[in-house]
Amino acid sequence: EERKNPMGETPEARFKWARSVLARSEAGEAIGSEEARRVQEYVKSSEYESLLDLYTTFGEGGVG
Repeated sequence: EERKNPMGETPEARFKWARSVLARSEAGEAIGSEEARRVQEYVKSSEYESLLDLYTTFGEGGVG
């Protein structure tokens, strides 16, 4: 049985996943340790940084 990547299969899906995790955390929701580790690593990536630039410039529509 193939397991789906919880972060998503595309750069856009991974970015949206990370934004969702960060928003939940900022809202005071508990984030699991594995999910926290993954998002902490991902937000350091060039993929996240470049998509964040697009998001900041063009809004959600700029990220696909």
